[in-house]
Amino acid sequence: MFDVNNQMLAFNPQHGKYLTATGIFRGRTLSLKLLHDYISKEKNSQRFIQWIPNNCKISHCDIPPNELSCSVTGIANHTGIVKQFDYILQPYTKLFQRRAFIHWFIDEGLEEIELIEGENKIKDLMKDYKQYENDE
Repeated sequence: MFDVNNQMLAFNPQHGKYLTATGIFRGRTLSLKLLHDYISKEKNSQRFIQWIPNNCKISHCDIPPNELSCSVTGIANHTGIVKQFDYILQPYTKLFQRRAFIHWFIDEGLEEIELIEGENKIKDLMKDYKQYENDE
């Protein structure tokens, strides 16, 4: 579940730490003991922040998905998202400094201060994630 080949977002989970994660398992072939052992092993690894209690959760449904015997959906909060935020923020900042396309947003009722506040919130979020990664 935590393998780089199973990610929907193009980032390397080896760079950074998981803050929280959940696994939603479906299918009859999975034993709950096996699932709990797997999650316990993963959450006690160096890849997870240790100061958040109960940062890993699992849920299990015996009914398998159509045409499969089992499946898992993982949802995680990872500090590696900072690079993706930065990847989006850099072109946004360049466009905003040139005032490119701002008139479209203003015509729709958005105020310029809202765009500035949004950029600042993303920067604050990036700073928080970096701090969380280094807190251990």
